Amino acid sequence: MAPDPAAPPSKVTGRSRLSGTGKLLLEVFVAIVMTLACFSGFLALLSVAFPPGDDMRTLMSGLRLTGPREASNRSLAAELLDPIASASSPVAKLTVKRRDVKRRLAGQISWSRASSGLELHDRDAVQTGPDGQATIEFGPKVAVQVDENALVVVSGLHLEADPIDSPRGLLLLQGDLSAQIRGSYQAPILVEIPAGRALLQSASSGTADFRIDVARDRTASVAVLGGSLELSANGRKVHIGPRQFSRVGTGGEIQEPRPLPDAPAVLEPADESSVPYLDLPPRVTFRWSAVEGADRYRVRAAKGPAFSEIVLDEIVTAPSLSWGRLAVGSYRWSVAAIQEEIEGAPSVPRRLTVTRDGDLLPLRVEPPPAEIDGSRFTVRGYADTRARVYVMAQRVEVNRDGSFEVEVRLKPGANLLLVEAVDPAGHSSYWSQVLRAKF
Repeated sequence: MAPDPAAPPSKVTGRSRLSGTGKLLLEVFVAIVMTLACFSGFLALLSVAFPPGDDMRTLMSGLRLTGPREASNRSLAAELLDPIASASSPVAKLTVKRRDVKRRLAGQISWSRASSGLELHDRDAVQTGPDGQATIEFGPKVAVQVDENALVVVSGLHLEADPIDSPRGLLLLQGDLSAQIRGSYQAPILVEIPAGRALLQSASSGTADFRIDVARDRTASVAVLGGSLELSANGRKVHIGPRQFSRVGTGGEIQEPRPLPDAPAVLEPADESSVPYLDLPPRVTFRWSAVEGADRYRVRAAKGPAFSEIVLDEIVTAPSLSWGRLAVGSYRWSVAAIQEEIEGAPSVPRRLTVTRDGDLLPLRVEPPPAEIDGSRFTVRGYADTRARVYVMAQRVEVNRDGSFEVEVRLKPGANLLLVEAVDPAGHSSYWSQVLRAKF
Protein backbone atom coordinates (compact mmCIF):
# COMPACT_ATOMS: atom_id res chain seq x y z
CA MET A 1 0.00 0.00 0.00
CA ALA A 2 1.34 3.44 -0.91
CA PRO A 3 2.07 5.75 1.96
CA ASP A 4 -0.54 8.34 2.83
CA PRO A 5 0.68 11.72 1.64
CA ALA A 6 -1.12 13.36 4.58
CA ALA A 7 0.74 11.30 7.18
CA PRO A 8 3.35 13.23 9.26
CA PRO A 9 7.01 12.52 8.64
CA SER A 10 8.60 9.60 10.49
CA LYS A 11 10.86 12.02 12.41
CA VAL A 12 7.87 13.22 14.42
CA THR A 13 7.07 9.68 15.55
CA GLY A 14 10.72 9.15 16.62
CA ARG A 15 10.68 12.32 18.68
CA SER A 16 7.49 11.23 20.38
CA ARG A 17 9.11 7.92 21.38
CA LEU A 18 12.22 9.73 22.65
CA SER A 19 10.01 12.03 24.67
CA GLY A 20 8.34 9.04 26.34
CA THR A 21 11.73 7.50 27.14
CA GLY A 22 12.89 10.80 28.63
CA LYS A 23 9.89 10.90 30.93
CA LEU A 24 10.62 7.37 32.09
CA LEU A 25 14.26 8.27 32.81
CA LEU A 26 13.14 11.36 34.69
CA GLU A 27 10.80 9.28 36.85
CA VAL A 28 13.61 6.81 37.59
CA PHE A 29 15.95 9.68 38.50
CA VAL A 30 13.36 11.23 40.84
CA ALA A 31 12.83 7.83 42.50
CA ILE A 32 16.58 7.44 43.05
CA VAL A 33 16.84 10.94 44.54
CA MET A 34 13.93 10.26 46.89
CA THR A 35 15.50 6.96 47.97
CA LEU A 36 18.83 8.65 48.69
CA ALA A 37 17.04 11.39 50.63
CA CYS A 38 15.26 8.82 52.78
CA PHE A 39 18.52 6.96 53.38
CA SER A 40 20.25 10.22 54.36
CA GLY A 41 17.45 10.92 56.81
CA PHE A 42 17.89 7.46 58.30
CA LEU A 43 21.64 8.06 58.71
CA ALA A 44 20.87 11.38 60.40
CA LEU A 45 18.64 9.59 62.90
CA LEU A 46 21.42 7.09 63.57
CA SER A 47 23.90 9.92 64.20
CA VAL A 48 21.56 11.30 66.86
CA ALA A 49 20.86 7.91 68.44
CA PHE A 50 24.51 6.83 68.64
CA PRO A 51 27.51 8.84 69.85
CA PRO A 52 29.62 10.50 67.17
CA GLY A 53 33.26 9.68 66.53
CA ASP A 54 35.29 6.86 65.12
CA ASP A 55 33.78 3.39 65.11
CA MET A 56 35.43 0.62 67.09
CA ARG A 57 37.21 -0.91 64.10
CA THR A 58 38.65 2.46 63.04
CA LEU A 59 39.87 3.14 66.56
CA MET A 60 41.49 -0.27 66.78
CA SER A 61 42.95 -0.27 63.28
CA GLY A 62 46.32 1.02 64.46
CA LEU A 63 46.48 -1.07 67.62
CA ARG A 64 49.66 -3.06 68.11
CA LEU A 65 49.90 -5.52 70.93
CA THR A 66 53.09 -6.82 72.48
CA GLY A 67 54.03 -9.48 74.96
CA PRO A 68 52.59 -13.00 75.28
CA ARG A 69 49.66 -12.31 72.97
CA GLU A 70 51.95 -11.81 69.99
CA ALA A 71 52.58 -15.53 69.89
CA SER A 72 48.94 -16.01 69.02
CA ASN A 73 47.41 -15.21 65.64
CA ARG A 74 44.46 -13.69 67.44
CA SER A 75 45.07 -10.30 69.11
CA LEU A 76 43.02 -8.67 71.83
CA ALA A 77 41.68 -6.18 69.28
CA ALA A 78 40.33 -9.04 67.15
CA GLU A 79 38.81 -10.71 70.20
CA LEU A 80 37.06 -7.52 71.26
CA LEU A 81 35.47 -7.27 67.80
CA ASP A 82 34.22 -10.85 67.95
CA PRO A 83 30.39 -10.72 67.96
CA ILE A 84 30.29 -13.70 70.29
CA ALA A 85 30.65 -12.65 73.91
CA SER A 86 32.84 -14.60 76.31
CA ALA A 87 31.87 -16.18 79.61
CA SER A 88 28.86 -14.67 81.35
CA SER A 89 30.61 -14.06 84.67
CA PRO A 90 31.17 -10.34 85.34
CA VAL A 91 34.68 -8.91 85.19
CA ALA A 92 34.16 -5.51 86.85
CA LYS A 93 31.55 -3.15 88.26
CA LEU A 94 30.74 0.32 86.95
CA THR A 95 30.06 3.41 89.08
CA VAL A 96 28.92 6.63 87.39
CA LYS A 97 30.60 9.64 89.02
CA ARG A 98 29.22 12.27 86.66
CA ARG A 99 26.48 11.98 84.06
CA ASP A 100 27.07 11.47 80.33
CA VAL A 101 28.34 7.88 80.60
CA LYS A 102 27.30 5.17 78.13
CA ARG A 103 27.81 1.41 78.00
CA ARG A 104 27.88 -0.99 75.05
CA LEU A 105 27.54 -4.73 75.49
CA ALA A 106 30.03 -7.06 73.85
CA GLY A 107 29.12 -7.92 70.25
CA GLN A 108 26.49 -5.15 69.95
CA ILE A 109 26.56 -1.83 68.08
CA SER A 110 24.06 0.21 70.13
CA TRP A 111 24.95 2.27 73.18
CA SER A 112 22.77 2.74 76.25
CA ARG A 113 22.94 5.17 79.14
CA ALA A 114 24.93 3.68 82.02
CA SER A 115 24.04 3.75 85.70
CA SER A 116 25.94 2.92 88.86
CA GLY A 117 26.07 -0.72 89.89
CA LEU A 118 26.17 -2.18 86.37
CA GLU A 119 28.24 -5.34 86.01
CA LEU A 120 30.71 -5.30 83.13
CA HIS A 121 31.63 -8.43 81.21
CA ASP A 122 34.54 -9.25 78.95
CA ARG A 123 34.55 -6.94 75.87
CA ASP A 124 31.92 -4.51 77.23
CA ALA A 125 32.73 -0.90 76.31
CA VAL A 126 32.30 2.29 78.35
CA GLN A 127 32.31 5.80 76.88
CA THR A 128 32.29 9.12 78.75
CA GLY A 129 31.14 12.40 77.22
CA PRO A 130 32.30 15.99 77.88
CA ASP A 131 30.57 15.96 81.27
CA GLY A 132 31.13 12.30 82.10
CA GLN A 133 33.25 10.41 84.60
CA ALA A 134 33.07 6.82 85.77
CA THR A 135 34.91 4.31 87.93
CA ILE A 136 35.49 0.69 86.93
CA GLU A 137 36.28 -1.58 89.89
CA PHE A 138 38.06 -4.90 89.40
CA GLY A 139 37.27 -6.31 92.81
CA PRO A 140 37.79 -4.55 96.16
CA LYS A 141 41.44 -3.59 95.55
CA VAL A 142 41.59 -2.17 92.03
CA ALA A 143 39.74 0.93 90.79
CA VAL A 144 40.16 2.66 87.43
CA GLN A 145 38.71 6.16 87.02
CA VAL A 146 37.77 7.06 83.45
CA ASP A 147 37.70 10.82 82.84
CA GLU A 148 35.65 12.80 80.33
CA ASN A 149 35.76 12.11 76.57
CA ALA A 150 37.26 8.65 76.98
CA LEU A 151 36.53 5.24 75.45
CA VAL A 152 37.56 1.97 77.09
CA VAL A 153 36.83 -1.72 76.55
CA VAL A 154 36.94 -4.14 79.48
CA SER A 155 39.10 -7.25 79.13
CA GLY A 156 38.58 -10.22 81.43
CA LEU A 157 40.42 -13.44 82.14
CA HIS A 158 39.77 -16.02 79.44
CA LEU A 159 38.94 -19.60 80.32
CA GLU A 160 41.97 -21.68 81.30
CA ALA A 161 44.27 -18.68 80.72
CA ASP A 162 47.30 -17.89 82.82
CA PRO A 163 46.48 -14.76 84.90
CA ILE A 164 49.97 -13.41 84.20
CA ASP A 165 49.76 -13.95 80.42
CA SER A 166 46.13 -12.86 80.19
CA PRO A 167 45.39 -10.53 83.12
CA ARG A 168 42.29 -8.53 83.78
CA GLY A 169 42.26 -4.94 82.62
CA LEU A 170 41.02 -2.80 79.77
CA LEU A 171 41.80 -1.32 76.41
CA LEU A 172 42.10 2.50 76.41
CA LEU A 173 41.27 3.75 72.93
CA GLN A 174 40.96 7.46 73.71
CA GLY A 175 41.07 9.82 76.69
CA ASP A 176 42.49 9.80 80.22
CA LEU A 177 42.27 7.36 83.08
CA SER A 178 43.79 6.94 86.51
CA ALA A 179 44.18 3.58 88.22
CA GLN A 180 44.61 2.87 91.92
CA ILE A 181 45.60 -0.41 93.53
CA ARG A 182 44.82 -0.49 97.24
CA GLY A 183 47.26 -2.71 99.08
CA SER A 184 49.42 -5.55 97.82
CA TYR A 185 48.01 -7.20 94.71
CA GLN A 186 49.92 -10.05 93.08
CA ALA A 187 48.23 -10.30 89.67
CA PRO A 188 49.06 -7.35 87.37
CA ILE A 189 46.44 -5.12 85.77
CA LEU A 190 46.76 -4.72 82.02
CA VAL A 191 46.01 -1.49 80.14
CA GLU A 192 46.28 -1.85 76.37
CA ILE A 193 47.05 1.35 74.43
CA PRO A 194 47.07 1.88 70.64
CA ALA A 195 50.78 1.06 70.17
CA GLY A 196 51.67 -0.96 73.25
CA ARG A 197 50.61 -2.20 76.66
CA ALA A 198 51.21 -1.32 80.29
CA LEU A 199 51.27 -3.83 83.14
CA LEU A 200 50.43 -2.11 86.43
CA GLN A 201 51.73 -3.56 89.69
CA SER A 202 51.54 -2.33 93.26
CA ALA A 203 54.49 -2.06 95.59
CA SER A 204 55.03 -4.99 97.94
CA SER A 205 54.09 -2.91 100.96
CA GLY A 206 51.49 -0.41 99.83
CA THR A 207 49.14 1.08 97.26
CA ALA A 208 49.84 2.25 93.73
CA ASP A 209 48.63 5.12 91.56
CA PHE A 210 48.94 5.39 87.76
CA ARG A 211 47.76 7.82 85.08
CA ILE A 212 47.49 7.02 81.38
CA ASP A 213 46.46 9.34 78.55
CA VAL A 214 45.77 8.47 74.89
CA ALA A 215 45.65 11.53 72.63
CA ARG A 216 43.67 11.90 69.42
CA ASP A 217 46.78 11.17 67.35
CA ARG A 218 47.05 7.75 69.12
CA THR A 219 50.17 8.71 71.09
CA ALA A 220 50.08 7.76 74.77
CA SER A 221 51.70 8.96 77.98
CA VAL A 222 51.98 7.02 81.24
CA ALA A 223 52.84 8.34 84.69
CA VAL A 224 53.57 6.36 87.86
CA LEU A 225 52.90 8.07 91.20
CA GLY A 226 53.24 4.87 93.23
CA GLY A 227 54.00 1.24 92.45
CA SER A 228 55.64 0.27 89.16
CA LEU A 229 54.73 -0.20 85.53
CA GLU A 230 56.12 -2.34 82.72
CA LEU A 231 55.67 -0.60 79.38
CA SER A 232 56.11 -2.73 76.26
CA ALA A 233 55.90 -2.07 72.52
CA ASN A 234 57.55 -3.50 69.40
CA GLY A 235 59.22 -6.23 71.43
CA ARG A 236 60.86 -3.75 73.82
CA LYS A 237 60.09 -3.54 77.54
CA VAL A 238 60.81 -0.53 79.76
CA HIS A 239 60.40 -0.41 83.53
CA ILE A 240 58.75 2.79 84.84
CA GLY A 241 59.31 3.32 88.56
CA PRO A 242 57.60 5.56 91.12
CA ARG A 243 57.39 9.27 90.22
CA GLN A 244 58.44 8.64 86.63
CA PHE A 245 56.70 9.00 83.27
CA SER A 246 57.20 7.94 79.66
CA ARG A 247 55.53 8.27 76.26
CA VAL A 248 54.71 5.83 73.46
CA GLY A 249 54.59 7.07 69.86
CA THR A 250 52.18 5.92 67.18
CA GLY A 251 54.81 3.53 65.87
CA GLY A 252 55.52 2.01 69.28
CA GLU A 253 58.58 4.14 70.10
CA ILE A 254 59.07 4.25 73.88
CA GLN A 255 60.78 7.26 75.46
CA GLU A 256 63.23 6.70 78.28
CA PRO A 257 61.67 7.25 81.74
CA ARG A 258 61.86 10.80 83.12
CA PRO A 259 61.06 12.18 86.59
CA LEU A 260 57.60 13.65 87.21
CA PRO A 261 57.25 17.35 88.12
CA ASP A 262 57.63 18.00 91.85
CA ALA A 263 54.59 18.61 94.02
CA PRO A 264 54.02 22.30 94.82
CA ALA A 265 54.40 23.52 98.41
CA VAL A 266 50.98 24.74 99.54
CA LEU A 267 50.91 28.20 101.17
CA GLU A 268 47.26 28.95 101.95
CA PRO A 269 44.68 28.40 103.21
CA ALA A 270 46.19 26.61 106.18
CA ASP A 271 45.21 23.01 106.93
CA GLU A 272 41.94 22.66 108.87
CA SER A 273 40.94 26.25 107.96
CA SER A 274 37.34 27.33 108.50
CA VAL A 275 35.66 29.90 106.27
CA PRO A 276 32.30 31.45 107.28
CA TYR A 277 29.39 31.46 104.84
CA LEU A 278 26.63 34.09 104.88
CA ASP A 279 24.11 34.54 102.07
CA LEU A 280 26.74 34.19 99.33
CA PRO A 281 29.51 31.54 99.08
CA PRO A 282 32.84 32.86 100.41
CA ARG A 283 35.65 33.63 98.00
CA VAL A 284 38.60 31.39 98.89
CA THR A 285 42.09 32.03 97.51
CA PHE A 286 44.37 29.02 97.10
CA ARG A 287 48.11 29.75 96.89
CA TRP A 288 51.17 27.54 96.43
CA SER A 289 54.83 27.85 95.50
CA ALA A 290 55.85 27.81 91.84
CA VAL A 291 57.51 24.63 90.54
CA GLU A 292 60.55 25.02 88.29
CA GLY A 293 59.76 24.02 84.72
CA ALA A 294 56.00 23.81 85.29
CA ASP A 295 53.81 25.69 82.83
CA ARG A 296 50.42 24.99 84.46
CA TYR A 297 48.87 23.76 87.69
CA ARG A 298 45.79 21.64 88.41
CA VAL A 299 43.77 22.46 91.51
CA ARG A 300 41.23 19.98 92.87
CA ALA A 301 38.83 20.15 95.79
CA ALA A 302 36.40 17.41 96.74
CA LYS A 303 34.01 16.18 99.36
CA GLY A 304 34.29 12.70 100.82
CA PRO A 305 37.31 10.42 101.20
CA ALA A 306 39.82 9.89 98.38
CA PHE A 307 38.45 12.85 96.39
CA SER A 308 35.30 10.89 95.59
CA GLU A 309 33.04 13.93 94.92
CA ILE A 310 34.96 16.53 92.92
CA VAL A 311 33.59 20.08 93.25
CA LEU A 312 36.59 21.99 91.89
CA ASP A 313 38.90 20.90 89.05
CA GLU A 314 40.67 23.84 87.43
CA ILE A 315 43.90 24.27 85.45
CA VAL A 316 45.65 27.64 85.84
CA THR A 317 48.96 29.14 84.75
CA ALA A 318 49.68 31.20 87.89
CA PRO A 319 50.45 29.69 91.34
CA SER A 320 47.13 30.84 92.79
CA LEU A 321 43.39 30.50 92.25
CA SER A 322 40.43 32.40 93.73
CA TRP A 323 37.22 30.38 93.91
CA GLY A 324 33.80 31.49 95.12
CA ARG A 325 31.52 28.46 94.69
CA LEU A 326 32.14 26.36 97.79
CA ALA A 327 28.91 25.62 99.64
CA VAL A 328 28.69 24.74 103.32
CA GLY A 329 30.61 21.53 103.98
CA SER A 330 34.01 19.93 104.54
CA TYR A 331 36.54 19.67 101.69
CA ARG A 332 39.98 18.28 100.89
CA TRP A 333 42.06 20.09 98.29
CA SER A 334 45.44 19.70 96.59
CA VAL A 335 47.41 21.06 93.65
CA ALA A 336 49.69 19.38 91.08
CA ALA A 337 52.21 20.83 88.62
CA ILE A 338 51.97 20.15 84.87
CA GLN A 339 55.03 20.13 82.63
CA GLU A 340 54.93 19.25 78.92
CA GLU A 341 51.37 17.92 79.31
CA ILE A 342 52.49 15.58 82.13
CA GLU A 343 50.80 16.03 85.50
CA GLY A 344 53.01 15.44 88.52
CA ALA A 345 52.24 14.18 91.99
CA PRO A 346 49.70 16.26 93.93
CA SER A 347 50.50 18.11 97.12
CA VAL A 348 49.52 16.59 100.45
CA PRO A 349 45.76 17.23 100.73
CA ARG A 350 44.64 19.94 103.12
CA ARG A 351 41.26 20.21 104.80
CA LEU A 352 38.97 23.20 104.46
CA THR A 353 35.57 23.72 106.07
CA VAL A 354 32.91 26.19 105.00
CA THR A 355 30.51 26.94 107.86
CA ARG A 356 27.28 28.87 108.24
CA ASP A 357 28.06 32.04 110.19
CA GLY A 358 25.04 33.16 112.22
CA ASP A 359 22.72 35.86 110.94
CA LEU A 360 23.07 37.61 107.62
CA LEU A 361 24.68 41.03 107.40
CA PRO A 362 21.89 43.59 108.15
CA LEU A 363 20.58 45.36 105.06
CA ARG A 364 17.20 47.06 104.57
CA VAL A 365 16.02 49.12 101.61
CA GLU A 366 12.88 51.26 101.61
CA PRO A 367 10.53 49.64 99.07
CA PRO A 368 10.15 51.79 95.94
CA PRO A 369 6.83 52.30 94.11
CA ALA A 370 5.88 49.91 91.35
CA GLU A 371 6.38 52.59 88.69
CA ILE A 372 8.67 55.62 88.63
CA ASP A 373 7.82 58.87 86.86
CA GLY A 374 10.98 60.40 85.49
CA SER A 375 14.60 59.37 84.94
CA ARG A 376 15.81 59.82 88.54
CA PHE A 377 15.02 57.96 91.76
CA THR A 378 16.36 58.27 95.31
CA VAL A 379 17.29 54.99 97.02
CA ARG A 380 17.14 54.98 100.82
CA GLY A 381 17.99 52.25 103.28
CA TYR A 382 19.89 51.02 106.36
CA ALA A 383 22.93 48.76 106.79
CA ASP A 384 25.53 47.79 109.36
CA THR A 385 27.71 50.84 110.11
CA ARG A 386 30.85 48.79 109.38
CA ALA A 387 29.66 47.76 105.90
CA ARG A 388 30.50 49.19 102.53
CA VAL A 389 27.29 49.77 100.55
CA TYR A 390 27.01 49.68 96.78
CA VAL A 391 23.92 50.78 94.83
CA MET A 392 23.98 49.69 91.21
CA ALA A 393 27.77 49.14 91.62
CA GLN A 394 28.21 52.72 92.91
CA ARG A 395 29.80 53.12 96.38
CA VAL A 396 27.61 55.18 98.75
CA GLU A 397 28.36 56.63 102.19
CA VAL A 398 26.83 55.07 105.28
CA ASN A 399 25.89 57.49 108.09
CA ARG A 400 26.58 56.91 111.76
CA ASP A 401 23.07 55.59 112.31
CA GLY A 402 23.48 53.11 109.41
CA SER A 403 21.29 55.03 106.98
CA PHE A 404 22.29 55.72 103.40
CA GLU A 405 20.75 57.65 100.53
CA VAL A 406 21.71 58.03 96.87
CA GLU A 407 20.06 59.21 93.67
CA VAL A 408 20.25 56.89 90.65
CA ARG A 409 19.55 57.50 86.97
CA LEU A 410 17.03 55.26 85.22
CA LYS A 411 16.39 54.42 81.61
CA PRO A 412 12.91 54.07 80.10
CA GLY A 413 11.31 50.73 80.87
CA ALA A 414 12.66 48.05 83.22
CA ASN A 415 15.69 48.77 85.44
CA LEU A 416 17.33 46.32 87.84
CA LEU A 417 18.05 48.03 91.15
CA LEU A 418 20.76 46.12 93.05
CA VAL A 419 21.96 47.08 96.55
CA GLU A 420 24.84 45.23 98.23
CA ALA A 421 26.44 45.54 101.68
CA VAL A 422 29.91 44.07 102.34
CA ASP A 423 31.52 43.85 105.79
CA PRO A 424 35.30 44.07 106.46
CA ALA A 425 35.62 40.25 106.36
CA GLY A 426 34.19 40.12 102.83
CA HIS A 427 30.74 38.77 103.80
CA SER A 428 27.88 40.34 101.93
CA SER A 429 24.12 40.74 101.76
CA TYR A 430 22.18 42.03 98.80
CA TRP A 431 18.72 43.29 97.83
CA SER A 432 17.29 43.66 94.33
CA GLN A 433 14.10 44.74 92.60
CA VAL A 434 13.02 45.68 89.09
CA LEU A 435 11.94 49.32 88.69
CA ARG A 436 9.85 50.50 85.75
CA ALA A 437 10.53 54.09 84.69
CA LYS A 438 8.10 56.07 82.57
CA PHE A 439 9.14 59.38 81.01
